[in-house]
Amino acid sequence: MSFTKFSAEQLEQVNEAVLDTGRLKRRTEVVMNKLIALAETDYIAENIGLHIEAQPDGFYSINTPYGNGRGRTELAVSPEGHQAIVHIEKAVINRLDQTEWHPVWALTFRGKGTYAGDSNESFEVGSFDDDGLPEILNSIVYAIAKA
Repeated sequence: MSFTKFSAEQLEQVNEAVLDTGRLKRRTEVVMNKLIALAETDYIAENIGLHIEAQPDGFYSINTPYGNGRGRTELAVSPEGHQAIVHIEKAVINRLDQTEWHPVWALTFRGKGTYAGDSNESFEVGSFDDDGLPEILNSIVYAIAKA
């Protein structure tokens, strides 16, 4: 692995790290709490069978008819600026009967947008419009089912 000197533009990105990452963490928690609440509705519980629960260690446990998963949040810097990524992982039992976590999908928060992984395909999630929440829930279930 090769390590090089970072450009002034790259280093500039971390100048507001506390403010920017704090804002992203709060927005991520708000959206995840909205997803948890939506998953608790009768329709989702009875028809899709998804249950999401926040864990004290910053993880989210995910239960679906297709198996269990978890979400874990990672803060990072990208060319677009700071981002928070909720990695969705599926629990898989290996040959030694141990649980392994396999990445299956990601939800990325950058700027004011919420995106599918590292794509530029955004979900309508924000202060006034949460139309994208059902699509995110279905995406989580599908990703775990497909894995």
